[in-house]
Amino acid sequence: DHGVALINRTRLVMTLIGVALILFTAGWAGRIAGSWAAVAAAALLALDPTVLAHAPLLKNDVPMALVMLLTVIVTWRAGQSITWANAIGLAVLCGLAINVKLSAVILPGIVAMCLGVRALMREDWVVLGHKIKSRAARLAVVPVMLLLIGGSIVLITWSAYGFRFAPSSNPALGFQPDE
Repeated sequence: DHGVALINRTRLVMTLIGVALILFTAGWAGRIAGSWAAVAAAALLALDPTVLAHAPLLKNDVPMALVMLLTVIVTWRAGQSITWANAIGLAVLCGLAINVKLSAVILPGIVAMCLGVRALMREDWVVLGHKIKSRAARLAVVPVMLLLIGGSIVLITWSAYGFRFAPSSNPALGFQPDE
């Protein structure tokens, strides 16, 4: 049956997203606290009843957790040094997050707060290969990053809707105001 095959394929893809969540969590824990932390994090997440229950379902909870985790990782990396890869990665991840789950609309604000705190720190901040020494110059980086993130959100959302302005891809279903 075609319907059952479709559901099974989607469950496989969603399960793979769950596996990716576990692997990225383990990788991040390993980077922060070593290999034992990686093993513990992977085991705890792999045996978590919520992950076990939701990973194979066609829902946006596990994909959202993965996108949020990746956003945290890239935000941390940008706090160390903003490279083109980090800047574009943050912008794309924020755009993806909002399209995975609308509640991620707060994510750019959270990223901006994190980068703002980083800008207020005393240490120089390397931005695109240049050491930024003054606090004012470091703070100026934050709105630039927000503009990049905002542009990415618009572009990714527009692409998710097929680069169209009409409410539907079917021209017969256009907006018809009541007369």
